[in-house]
Amino acid sequence: MLNDIAAFTRWSSFLQTLGPGVAFGGSYAGLVGHPAAFPLLMTGLVLIIAWGVGISVVGRSRERRVVEETVLGSDEIVAGAVVPVPAIGRVVRRRIKADAPAYSAGAPRLPGPAAMVVLEAVGDGPPRRVAVLDTAVSPGRLEQIARDPRWGVSPTVTDRSVVGGWLPVFGVALAGLLVGAGSAILVTLVL
Repeated sequence: MLNDIAAFTRWSSFLQTLGPGVAFGGSYAGLVGHPAAFPLLMTGLVLIIAWGVGISVVGRSRERRVVEETVLGSDEIVAGAVVPVPAIGRVVRRRIKADAPAYSAGAPRLPGPAAMVVLEAVGDGPPRRVAVLDTAVSPGRLEQIARDPRWGVSPTVTDRSVVGGWLPVFGVALAGLLVGAGSAILVTLVL
């Protein structure tokens, strides 16, 4: 879920630019004096608002799922049902989660709030992103992690790599704009 968000990002980029594309097409209709200009502009506005609401709902839902899965996995580790494999990691993102429990090495589950930390981890396999809830690391250990030679062996996980590259994201955003504008201009020409 954290290592491949290409499809989600591309669909989101396409839909984000579809509404403005329809609005641009509605502007064309207005320039030529077509009566569909106002409905097309309003359709574009509705699509923009729908995307904004939809991305908020979907984004929060996906984040909530990451937290739930992290809590379940952490509970399994604390209960001894799963033996964790230690790996070094660097922080990618950190966000406070008021309703999530906290975990610390060698301690039981603690009441929240917790810091939801997304790490780039290097272990036996390729680098990958993982999520943890509130674990403390000393400054000395951070220096050791930074000097670990495994960081230079494989390409690290980046925001660019988890979305499948910025050029395809730009391409689908441009496609959304063109599809929206083209559809609105087509409506103007046909009606």
